[in-house]
Amino acid sequence: MKRVKKRWIIAGVVVLVIVAAILFVTMGLPYIRRHFMTNTGNVQEIVSGEDKISTDKRILTVYFTRVGNSTFEEAVDAVSSASLLTDGGQLYGNSQLLAMMVQDIAGGDIYAIQTKKKYSSGYGDSTQEARNELTNNERPALTSGPIDPSQYDTIVLVFPVWWGTYPMPVASFLDQYDFSGKEILPIVTNGGSSFGNSLEDLKENYKGDFKEGLAVYDDEVKEARKKIVPWLKNVL
Repeated sequence: MKRVKKRWIIAGVVVLVIVAAILFVTMGLPYIRRHFMTNTGNVQEIVSGEDKISTDKRILTVYFTRVGNSTFEEAVDAVSSASLLTDGGQLYGNSQLLAMMVQDIAGGDIYAIQTKKKYSSGYGDSTQEARNELTNNERPALTSGPIDPSQYDTIVLVFPVWWGTYPMPVASFLDQYDFSGKEILPIVTNGGSSFGNSLEDLKENYKGDFKEGLAVYDDEVKEARKKIVPWLKNVL
């Protein structure tokens, strides 16, 4: 009986170890990769390519990202986050990289949403700040200049999904304009939530001809060009 009991105990321990390993691979490792591993690359190689799209549409690619809107430490090459990339001491946000890809593929102008206030560089602090903005329906003041919607046919809107929807600085930008009759092409970056409720919320709160969106997982941003090209061919 003691041997049988001992075997059951050993079997139970083995099962627990296996379960713990599975949980680490499926949950722990992605979390570590997302928040504690440095993400580097050659931006020119990531953004550029020979696969271009010819269109007569006047395109403006608008993006919001943490870079330029957060207070990052001076040691840029040590910044750890799947939503950020460093190249030769220069920091780039995922939404910024996707916007640069769109411009390289289809041409047009590019516009960065810049906030007057700066978000914290730490993940926990910045997410709490974003949550407070969403809860209070706060519209952060912007320092980025105005645009003339009449100069464009298509607005490509690139942003990260924060708390299941678009960030409030994106709301601050959209509140300023009436995009009735304009094509709006959303691209979102995310850590696993896909679009969340962002597309539904955009359509509910703002005017414009919203087309099929594209969701890009943070870890796949470097290879996103091969997704953006066929997507743009389909929606433009």
